Amino acid sequence: MRTLSSLQHPLIKRLTALRKERKMRQQEGSVVIEGKKLVRENVRLVRTLLTTSPSTEFSLPESAEVYAVSPEMIQKISGVKSPEGVLAEVKMPSFKLPARLQRLLVLENLNDPGNLGTLIRTSLAFGWDGVFLLGNCCDPFNDKAIRASKGAIFKLPIVVGDLESLKTLLIDHQMSVFIADLEGKKIGAIPKVSKMALVLGSEAHGPSEEVISIGERLTIPISSGLDSLNVAVAGGILLHYFQ
Repeated sequence: MRTLSSLQHPLIKRLTALRKERKMRQQEGSVVIEGKKLVRENVRLVRTLLTTSPSTEFSLPESAEVYAVSPEMIQKISGVKSPEGVLAEVKMPSFKLPARLQRLLVLENLNDPGNLGTLIRTSLAFGWDGVFLLGNCCDPFNDKAIRASKGAIFKLPIVVGDLESLKTLLIDHQMSVFIADLEGKKIGAIPKVSKMALVLGSEAHGPSEEVISIGERLTIPISSGLDSLNVAVAGGILLHYFQ
């Protein structure tokens, strides 16, 4: 284990940039994670480990580099006010959707990483098979999305594609498509089917007209005193209802 003594060390700067920059994550195929539980769950993917402890409790790959650092270094890299004292650069996972696809969550133009991470976590909790990111979605490996997902981002297949590739996927798997929209049918009037894709649109604008054209719209009945629900809340209700 080597020791780093300066906040200006090139590795500290590189990992801080890796956490902040989507393009860099995509180029290097790496992502920064923080916390003992998350590191332990993804230990096989670790490329670099930074710890404030004089010894490491993880069974790391032989190729992993390990550094002893100060709490201030962990804080700078992670952007977390009270980090746990362990942080890792890990290989970005590569997933494929399962051959037998029955429940697919589609997120279109979702740009809040907290909502994205929460929906991925909820999808995993209710047994959905994967997530399809459509349009201008935020990066699922944004540090806020990772924290909101509680690590689900590393367990549930997540794919990115355009509308044409989504249409092909839906046809190939013979999936019914339901789109959350304020003008849709109440969910109680929607029959439950064996194979379905649930589409949630952007926080500000909802689903696009192009997406609305490929499926049936549905809505959650709410009190007349409210206009709508937060997308993560609405998504959680629908993911549970149609699980």
